[in-house]
Amino acid sequence: MTSSLWAYDFEKDGLYYVITCNIDSYTVALSYEFDEDADAPVYEGYKNIRIPSVVTYDSVQYTVTSIANEAFYGCTTLRSVVIPKSITHIGIDAFVGTALYNNPSKWKNGILYIDNCLISVDERFYGDCRIKDNTRVIADGAFSYCKNLTSVTIPKGIQRIGDYTFDSCDSLTTVHLPNTIKSIGVLAFHACSALTTLNLPSSLTSIGWNAWSDCSSLSSLTIPTNVTHIVGNALDHTPIYHNPSNWKDDVLCVDGCLIDAKESIAGACIVDDSIRLIADYAFGDCIKLTSVVISDSVAHIGNHAW
Repeated sequence: MTSSLWAYDFEKDGLYYVITCNIDSYTVALSYEFDEDADAPVYEGYKNIRIPSVVTYDSVQYTVTSIANEAFYGCTTLRSVVIPKSITHIGIDAFVGTALYNNPSKWKNGILYIDNCLISVDERFYGDCRIKDNTRVIADGAFSYCKNLTSVTIPKGIQRIGDYTFDSCDSLTTVHLPNTIKSIGVLAFHACSALTTLNLPSSLTSIGWNAWSDCSSLSSLTIPTNVTHIVGNALDHTPIYHNPSNWKDDVLCVDGCLIDAKESIAGACIVDDSIRLIADYAFGDCIKLTSVVISDSVAHIGNHAW
């Protein structure tokens, strides 16, 4: 057993795993580990890796659903990886610094795909991008800092726009989202300064922290009724946030969702019957708030809402 710098729950056949769920379902993420004794990533020396779809530990069978951030980062010998269909999430920079990532022949038109998973896009990518129809996962941060990307078309089947996926894509004006998207992650569209509007599909249920923060031109956004979870600062520093017509009695409401409340709000707050959802941390900084009256129309209250 190597002396590892990172925490993991178990090792199986030379791969390291972190348990991500052991209630109702049993899932794990393939994790990054660093071998202190060798002063190198624990997977350094591996040339070919086949990630299993299931692993058994302590008599429990776990489905492998995720590849963690930087899982294979800096593994210079790694030249091929088989990603099973059970994988639904790939973290940031999971393959950066590998022989696979550094092989120009693996990149097609500035995009690196592995087993129908879009791993990364060259920051120099220019113009419109139509992601391949059979793509099933887009890795976190895949398009980040592609400052000359102008539009992207995402195929049916993609369920998640991950963390940082389009972070700081300054020229991005058009995003075509399929009606299979269920979640939009942390800082997914952060600082997309040319984006003025975005049509969100009815399949969407969750919107992450700072999803559109600092989108300085975003003035139009319709939140679908199937959305049941929003982090309160998803729209910080956008024209939507700064539009006075979206604020009523010091609370920001968009399409029946109470997104945020001003810190200055004091005394009692009555949430009217037009509101169906209160976002995470919506009242988090309202230290002068004394009470909240919630209408029966509110079906979803976020974490740490006050």
